[in-house]
Amino acid sequence: MDANRSLINHVFLPPQLPQALDDLPIDFLLRSTLEALAAFKLIRPDPILAQVGQMLENTQDIHSNGHVNEAKLTDLLNALPRKRGILVLHIDAQNAGVIVTNTTSAIRFEAFELAPLNEHVYIALGRLRRSFSGSAVDIDLTTFAESGFVATTAHTLSKMSHQPVPGMQPQVKKAGEYVDEDRDTTHPAMFTELFMAFLRSVGRSVQVTAISKNTREEMMWNDARSPWRRSPVWLLLRASLQLKLPHCLYKEIMALLLV
Repeated sequence: MDANRSLINHVFLPPQLPQALDDLPIDFLLRSTLEALAAFKLIRPDPILAQVGQMLENTQDIHSNGHVNEAKLTDLLNALPRKRGILVLHIDAQNAGVIVTNTTSAIRFEAFELAPLNEHVYIALGRLRRSFSGSAVDIDLTTFAESGFVATTAHTLSKMSHQPVPGMQPQVKKAGEYVDEDRDTTHPAMFTELFMAFLRSVGRSVQVTAISKNTREEMMWNDARSPWRRSPVWLLLRASLQLKLPHCLYKEIMALLLV
């Protein structure tokens, strides 16, 4: 399918959607969002837009091969304590997203689930109401700078972004045995619980401002091996922008993007 048509399907959700799996390339989605942001800067310059633009460019660099690139993530994490920056990561194989932020006094990790279960989509009447982010942990700058911390974190995030974990997939009964249903979404517990627990062991849990979104989710499936569902990366980008931008500015950028 043409990338532009795929972008329209995932962003606008027109009446006629595909009935089979269609992976919207993350680099194409990021490039389109960056173009909209650049156009918005010409209309309404705002200092915070430079930081958001850098966030999107970093996200593009980190996901250069579709998954988290360990070497590039290591470089950006090492640079993070020296400047106010934001990193957004798609932990694809764990169905999770994470936002890493320099808050001046600490490095903050915010984690949340991305794609909902198939069942939650098709039994919902209207939109799904979901909250972001799910949990947050602060790592003080001294701990973050300790030998091995950044390398271990980058390696773990990169591996978790492409390597599935047994026991995290919903199961169905086939031929008298329970098997993983790979056409459903992955439970993000390995990331949102285990990895975040590792961070809490050297940091501290913090309360952060959460947002609620009435998300439009679809699961279209007819005569195909795997269903079409809305891009979790698009949800990750929208949640990240809404969490890090003033509400009115976020709405204006989204309106321009959809023009």
